[in-house]
Amino acid sequence: MKKFWKKVMLSLLVITMIFPVTVWAHGDHHDEDHHNHHNDYHCLNNTYKVVSKGQCAQLKVYRHCNGQEVRITKNITWTSGNKSIASVDSAGKVKGISKGSTIITAKYDGRKYQCTVKVEKPTISKSKTTVKKGASTTVTVKNTCRKVTYSTSKKGIISVKKTCKNNVTTLRITGKKKGKTVITMKAGGYKIGTCTVTVK
Repeated sequence: MKKFWKKVMLSLLVITMIFPVTVWAHGDHHDEDHHNHHNDYHCLNNTYKVVSKGQCAQLKVYRHCNGQEVRITKNITWTSGNKSIASVDSAGKVKGISKGSTIITAKYDGRKYQCTVKVEKPTISKSKTTVKKGASTTVTVKNTCRKVTYSTSKKGIISVKKTCKNNVTTLRITGKKKGKTVITMKAGGYKIGTCTVTVK
């Protein structure tokens, strides 16, 4: 009889030792499921974007799951809060229309994802300038987030050195020989203005 009770007590002791481990393992599994759930989400590639008037930017919806990023391209509805400031097409391509700010919304799977778009109008510091042969002057282009390119109507009259910093492009113009030429400036392929340079 004593041996029987010893076996019962031993069995209870073993169960008592195992039970907390079983509960802990179940809780750990629940936390893992909860963690994986929060690792699966959707988002836009930008929540704030600056574009220049006439220029375009691409917004995209991505799904993030367990460290993997997959772009979503179907069943997305794109809308602009103010089409007179920025438009958006069915593929998420945003175009700056006029200076100001608006919100672009992507609706997917019953949820909304938004990006604030600020449209800036590029400005040129001078529309014309005069420089002496051998001397230099500068023309700046402000409020453009795209690379500025330039061309001249006549070659050999001036030389131009371009520098860019904080969305400001500076053209350092040096007179080479007497004459007149027109510098045409573009940003992202979009013409933003001209500057007539006279060398005396």
